[in-house]
Amino acid sequence: EEEDIVLRPISITRPKEYPGTIVIDRGFSETFLNRLLNYYKTLPSCPPGKVSCTTRRYLYDFDESICNTIQNVFSRASGDSSSFAFRKFRVLSYEHVDGFVPPHVDLSRTYYEIFERKIIEHQRSNTGTNRDEVRSTHTLILYLTDCEKGGETRLIHRLPRPDDSEDQQERDLKSSHDVKPRRGRL
Repeated sequence: EEEDIVLRPISITRPKEYPGTIVIDRGFSETFLNRLLNYYKTLPSCPPGKVSCTTRRYLYDFDESICNTIQNVFSRASGDSSSFAFRKFRVLSYEHVDGFVPPHVDLSRTYYEIFERKIIEHQRSNTGTNRDEVRSTHTLILYLTDCEKGGETRLIHRLPRPDDSEDQQERDLKSSHDVKPRRGRL
């Protein structure tokens, strides 16, 4: 029997800066999370292209079972059945205590028709476009483990600028939102 999914919109001082940002808890079964964690353990780590505190691995969902599960949970929680997940996932793990990724904004990714024919067809049927590529619109974070101390992902609305005043830095900090890692949290 499935537990009720808990959907929590991110509530911050200026909500326009996080449009559509949500946290979903209790959407995934332990079987699914264990399967993903087992996949993760078999993936080779990629050599870092730059100095980083994370180990990066890549997973391609050949049978679309991961994408379908994520899409199902997202659709059940949000009521949005038009969104979909790309089949290529970057999996980050923090190998050292106190590791962190500096503030950044995730760029959209482009996936081309040769790799993602189904997504292209989905986009064409829902938007009427004939483009041969699809650009991502959101970043998905799925926590596979709990972290009792630290480990938060801080959502920021803009990157800090070298000429920011202390007041601006304080306003930015107050309008950020920390998401605590919890196993199965999306």
